[in-house]
Amino acid sequence: MFKGIFFLFAMVILLAAQSMLSAASPETLLLIRNSLSFREALEICRQEGATYTIAEDAMPAPVDIGELCLPISTENIFQDRLLPLRAPENFRPLQAFDWRLRNGVTPIKNQGRVNCCWAFGVTGIFESCILLRMKQAVDISEQDLISCNQFGFTMNGGGDARAFYFFQQYGGALESDCPYTGLTAECRAGLRRPYRLGGVMPVNPDINSMKAAIYNYGPILTLAAVDKNFGYYNGGVFNHNCQDKLNHALNIVGWDDTKGSRGCWIIKNSWGTKWGEQGFMRIEYGKCRIGSGCVYVY
Repeated sequence: MFKGIFFLFAMVILLAAQSMLSAASPETLLLIRNSLSFREALEICRQEGATYTIAEDAMPAPVDIGELCLPISTENIFQDRLLPLRAPENFRPLQAFDWRLRNGVTPIKNQGRVNCCWAFGVTGIFESCILLRMKQAVDISEQDLISCNQFGFTMNGGGDARAFYFFQQYGGALESDCPYTGLTAECRAGLRRPYRLGGVMPVNPDINSMKAAIYNYGPILTLAAVDKNFGYYNGGVFNHNCQDKLNHALNIVGWDDTKGSRGCWIIKNSWGTKWGEQGFMRIEYGKCRIGSGCVYVY
């Protein structure tokens, strides 16, 4: 008898929970999914012996990492016409180097809940190039690039280094003239674009060549394969082996050979200052495919 009563009670609870979930808003359901995802990420940290910390509210919320980071095109735009930069044989990199300490990095931005990291990755190193070459701190408009590029790159995904060609051909507008909205918008005709990029060059994805490009030319762009643990990153040296599919674009602004098991990159993200270490991350060499598709600009 008691078993029957308990079974009926359990069924009532289950039906009530299902009813609540079906009536919940998409935002509420997303928060529930994220809470489960965070517990899974904590377990991964425990199993792997993480040298980093995570926080449930690190990502632009509420957002699903699978929707924020979609697969990125890796088409070879150079068609073997340009040989990638390789470090000279006599290049001896410093043990640690950080462009943030040398006035070579512009402020962290926030792409919000849309998948346009490609635009922020591109403008990030373009701004650093202007800062280092012209000694001008400028805020280049991502919205203009997203709305006016001719490659079909949108708020819902972009691709590779072809986006740099927009700045070579048309130039970059200022954020103050074309503010970021996080929404698809028509290209604004007659917009002033005072900053033009000289060119873009591929970098060989070995550690020394990447260091040589960063040291000689400034922060570089890299693609990466990220997952939920990356999204929840809150500090420390990230030593998690991410999934294998390239789905994010970042800037590498320096390195530190004294951190992690064999050294780490210092990367700049576009998820606001609440994420990571005020918007930056230290990540061990060889993790999350950092170095894929990397380029520098001039």
